[in-house]
Amino acid sequence: MTPEPAYVFPAFNVLQDLYAHGCPVCQYIAKATFDFLAWYQYQLSTEQTVQNQLAEAGGMCSSHTWQIYDMASSYDFSLGYISVAEKVAAKLYQSVLQGHQQSVLPVDNEHCFVCHMLIPLEKAYIQDIYYTLQSADGKRAYSQSEGLCLAHLKKLIAITKEDELIDFLLNHAAQHFERWVEDMKAFVLKQETLHRDLQNDNERKACYEVLVHLSGGK
Repeated sequence: MTPEPAYVFPAFNVLQDLYAHGCPVCQYIAKATFDFLAWYQYQLSTEQTVQNQLAEAGGMCSSHTWQIYDMASSYDFSLGYISVAEKVAAKLYQSVLQGHQQSVLPVDNEHCFVCHMLIPLEKAYIQDIYYTLQSADGKRAYSQSEGLCLAHLKKLIAITKEDELIDFLLNHAAQHFERWVEDMKAFVLKQETLHRDLQNDNERKACYEVLVHLSGGK
């Protein structure tokens, strides 16, 4: 795994993030990932040292490799990944010579250096939400938000000691899922009866909110 680059992620602003749509943890991690990869792809296309480090690591996981490919030009991606591809080719030949003893496997989430950078960041953000919920203002802001996706809600509950706060979080999530169910039913009914012009924004967006809160942000 390549050494983590000298990069500073943006500071948390939980109270502000709670007013955005979707899970605030997913939103923060997605933006932090995009900003980092935008910065890193430039380093990768201009710095031989960075190229060599990534080659030693064998690249990144599939998800982050595709993200960096989508934001870089073919020229910049080629510059950055020549060393990676050369290293993979050498390992494949070496595996043949060693009687297949050395397996060349794609980098997974467990060995992706970007994933390793994001894990403590996600943990710290969830911890910050917990601290925010200790105040009346923080609890009020959370009650007016859409809350966390189930995956991040589970992690938040895992560090929550107070039963009353856990009940608050679970009731909040249940009430939102109930509301989305009603909106989805209304959306489907109006779609089937050709009354699409009567659909409101909440009904049109309900399936997306369920998707995000069941499975997390993309």
